[in-house]
Amino acid sequence: MRALIKTLMVAFVVITVMSVVASANIVTDPGETLQNTLVKNHNFENGLDDWGYWLGWGGIEDDEGPFDPRVSLGAAAGEYPAVWQNTGEVIEADTVYTMSAVGRVSQDADGLRLRLEADGVETIVMKEEYFDFPEGDHAEELGPWREFTMSIDTADAEYADFVGDELFVSVAMVGEWWAHVGQVNAIPEPATIALLGLGGLAMLKRRRS
Repeated sequence: MRALIKTLMVAFVVITVMSVVASANIVTDPGETLQNTLVKNHNFENGLDDWGYWLGWGGIEDDEGPFDPRVSLGAAAGEYPAVWQNTGEVIEADTVYTMSAVGRVSQDADGLRLRLEADGVETIVMKEEYFDFPEGDHAEELGPWREFTMSIDTADAEYADFVGDELFVSVAMVGEWWAHVGQVNAIPEPATIALLGLGGLAMLKRRRS
């Protein structure tokens, strides 16, 4: 029993640390990113099929890198060029939805804005987060590819009213000039599994006491 508790504690610490660093994790291969996504054409293999977009000066580009084709988002400061999609998937109760976008700086963009939205009678932002490209990424013309992530848990009261609506995702450039987006994902996971590291440990402690 002690060994099992220790294993769960280690697993929980690892999961917690990973959740902290994943927001700026460098990736060099699509296989390193989140998988089993609800997003259609999530890696832009079919261009901008399934996507709505306002690209400013951008479009689809391909230079045979690991995340090409990619979307190039370019505009002046404050204009927020973006791609978005109604996934058509219904938001489920007691589910953790993790959204990720793989992007990189090109010519001084500040970062990316990720949004998870609910498309019901109207489209409402459930959560948005702004992610800055690390300062060192601006040293080269093209920064490294990074995976930025955020999550919501529909078991939380603030998201309960969105259950039954359709899941909508969007990614925008923050700042000015250019950023690239190579992949967008949205992965559902039952809340009980997502909380296993913490909940399982608590259950074992109660049983032991």
